[in-house]
This record gives sequence, C-alpha cells and structure tokens, in this order.
Amino acid sequence: LALVPWLGFAALALSIGLAALANTGLLLRGLLRLGVYRPEPGWARFTVQVAAGCAILAVALYVGQGWVRWTAPQTGAGWRIVCLAALLAAGSALYLLSLHVLGVQWRTLLRRRGGNP
Repeated sequence: LALVPWLGFAALALSIGLAALANTGLLLRGLLRLGVYRPEPGWARFTVQVAAGCAILAVALYVGQGWVRWTAPQTGAGWRIVCLAALLAAGSALYLLSLHVLGVQWRTLLRRRGGNP
C-alpha cells in the first residue's frame, strides 16, 4: 500500500518481489544459525558475478527500451512484438555473454551432484 501511490500497478510486483527476498533472507539466516546449511566456498564470488551480470542486463534493457516508440499510435502491435522479442533475445545473449566474460564456469553449474536421478 505504501508503494501504490508512487508506482501504481508496478507496486504489486515490486512488493511481491521484496517480500520474497525478505522471506528468503530470513530462511537463510535461520538455516545458518541452526547450522543446517553451510555454503560451499565460491558462493560469494558467484553471487558477485551474477549481480554484475544482472546490472549489465538492466542497463542494456533500459537503454534498449528507448529505441522504440512503444506508445506511438502509428507503431503497430506486430512491430512492438517484434521489437520486444528482439530486445529480450539481445538482453538474454548479453547476460549470458557477460557471465562468460566474468568467469562463470558452466560445467560447474550443470554438473550433477549426488541425490536421486
């Protein structure tokens, strides 16, 4: 309710995201306190790499969204769909490329670790 006057309908998505982050943080804190979960070495570096990749993606999408006049009456729905698909594809490619450049090891992420198949 505090965000709705400022952000309108986007406040709903933002509040759900913030609540999920708060819930995750509290769960992590509880698991760490109980000693049930101990992160393996390398998680801090991986977190920084992913955060940097997200920042690069956010800047690219912010810059890219300005290239199309989304609300202009002469801009047809089909053209907006094509532009949105191209922006999302370019953003995805840039994100994956930035993670690669930042040193994320894909084999480590895709390696199967114990447990049931």
